[in-house]
Amino acid sequence: MDSKSGRDRRTLVLCLLVCLVPALAHAQIKEVKDGVEHWYYPAGANGDSYLSNLFGQIFNVVFTPRSVRPFGKSVAFLSGVSRYQHLSPQLPSVHNDILQMRNFLLKEAHFDEVYVAEDEVVNRDLIESYIKGILPDKMQKNDRLLFYYSGHGGDNHGGTGYMLFSGAEKGKFYGKDVLPVDLLKDWSQEVPVQHVLFILDSCSSGLGIVPKGNQDSEVMLLQTLSGNGSRTVLTAGTANEETYAEDARQQTGNSFFTKALLNAFESRSLGNQKTGFITVADLFAGVETEMAKFRVQYGKATTPRYATLQEQDYRGTFVFLNPRATSASLTDEQVKAMGVRVVAKGTEPTTEVGAGIFDVYSGAAGTLFVDGEDRGRIAAGETREFIRQPAGKHHLEVRGAQPEEKDITVESGGIVYTSFGQKSPIDPSGRSPVGSLEVESTHELSGDVFIDNVLVGRLEKNGRLHVENITVGMHKYRIIAATQVENKDVEIKRSQTSYEIAAPTGLTATVN
Repeated sequence: MDSKSGRDRRTLVLCLLVCLVPALAHAQIKEVKDGVEHWYYPAGANGDSYLSNLFGQIFNVVFTPRSVRPFGKSVAFLSGVSRYQHLSPQLPSVHNDILQMRNFLLKEAHFDEVYVAEDEVVNRDLIESYIKGILPDKMQKNDRLLFYYSGHGGDNHGGTGYMLFSGAEKGKFYGKDVLPVDLLKDWSQEVPVQHVLFILDSCSSGLGIVPKGNQDSEVMLLQTLSGNGSRTVLTAGTANEETYAEDARQQTGNSFFTKALLNAFESRSLGNQKTGFITVADLFAGVETEMAKFRVQYGKATTPRYATLQEQDYRGTFVFLNPRATSASLTDEQVKAMGVRVVAKGTEPTTEVGAGIFDVYSGAAGTLFVDGEDRGRIAAGETREFIRQPAGKHHLEVRGAQPEEKDITVESGGIVYTSFGQKSPIDPSGRSPVGSLEVESTHELSGDVFIDNVLVGRLEKNGRLHVENITVGMHKYRIIAATQVENKDVEIKRSQTSYEIAAPTGLTATVN
């Protein structure tokens, strides 16, 4: 067959595929040159994402010109390997996992774009080129990214889990055919979007990820509506459950974990049609219930994991809207979280601003006042969190043995950190040995720089911040950028020896 005939046949196959899937009748598909399928819906006339439009339909509201849009464009990258050159058994159910996840995301979850890579196409270089390059280049800050992997997994002496691709070999944990699970932490910092959800359906996927306990789903939802982001990881299990996963995947159908995830969404969307929101925490609770039933029925040990990354800077949750909601409404708290009066369609829109979050740390006990209002006692060493605070300037004051007051500015969807009663790490008196800290920005990153919870300056894009007269000894420095955070312990020395810290974010600190 010549190349033109091959292209014609591929086009015919793809057209038939679209026609044979009624649920995706309005979705378009094109296959890019690297073998990755790209499913997408054409952009709407108003420029809003499908999720934003669905939000308006479910709650019968319109977004005002200055409303906080907690849901930007939703993009997913699905990867799976069912055929292996050197590993066994083969995993025929993976193709079904990918197919049903794709249909779920496009039809039920109303994602704007879904990329699909399977079998020999999948490798470490391809995945990282999409997650760290191709997709971020076309996404905005308030967009959402979902990464899904289904296939074999392994662990290198029980420390780190690995995704294993088509050419992976037993006991070989390097090269393009393996990808360590703990790289998700680096991706979390580097991907410049508001919400990221990682779903790993493989053995050993939980290694390197610290499980998270139960959280208040309603509080997380309110933080999401205020514009704060999320970093969440769902995994099928850990290394000691490998035998179960291999045995189960010899069957046709879905893997039990992916099936449990899809069933959890189905039961929640059908079970309460007055619920407009389904959080990933809600889904995971359903997954745990489904997998508990499986353990009882089959006597197999499998424990899914739920974890959050960068908790200090991302307080929200990944949210799915319930497409079957018939009479959902926003509570007063949810309206307040968005910082707007959500008005009925056809009425005059408001111009209220959004909302954000601020954290207050106090090194000494006292009474905390926010904009002149008594907010109660704050203990020494305590951090108080204030969510759903109107964007703009706020006046904070701690009244105690040593009164102190400050002004802060809250941005819509952002987090502001401030502290009281802290001994400054800066000593310009000349009576103490001191050193300096120099922070350099690369990749156009910018953010506030803190040393021991004390703000010492702002790092501008592609610039440098030099902080002098820092007392000698161990300190904690933190750089809070728009989409990521950098935390490090640093030792300040009196000598002129340089000590460099290079972060995966591209921020570099040099101590002189």
